[in-house]
Amino acid sequence: MTEKMIETERLIIRVMVESDLENIVKLNADEQVMTYFPSVMSKEESVEFLTKVLAHQGEHGYSFYAVELKGTNQFIGIVSLVTVGFESDIQGQVEIGWRFLPEYWGKGYAQEAAQATLNYGHEHFGIEIIYAFTATINQPSENLMKRLGMKKVGEFAHPKMNDDSPLKQHVLYCNQKR
Repeated sequence: MTEKMIETERLIIRVMVESDLENIVKLNADEQVMTYFPSVMSKEESVEFLTKVLAHQGEHGYSFYAVELKGTNQFIGIVSLVTVGFESDIQGQVEIGWRFLPEYWGKGYAQEAAQATLNYGHEHFGIEIIYAFTATINQPSENLMKRLGMKKVGEFAHPKMNDDSPLKQHVLYCNQKR
């Protein structure tokens, strides 16, 4: 078993490893999970994704994390702290993100994992401000940002989205270390 990084009441949040590939392929290929992304990912794209995740972890000490149910170690999704790479006002800043398998939606797992990860980012890494963003049409993620106590700081046109895409406009939230 991989060493746990964060433990909550119901979850284990740990660094991802190469053996997570099968779970990542399943998550990234799920049409419901990827509704607010440009498309689902092929196995090859998920291999590339995991390679980048592991490299980011090595370079920064933080990245995407596997989220498992405590007691069963059942993979249920991912939560992340990553450096914003695209050109924008927040380029180089740290963002939090999440994706969970649909059968685990509506149970509070995303909020539990995200809150623990925000706290970990602030306390363990000393990150002062952590951002979150999503397409304006992704109401479930924006609602989670609000439940996490994040503050809306603006909207922006995502530079990696086509101009005619319904995913072009994004909301931007932040969480400041207390």
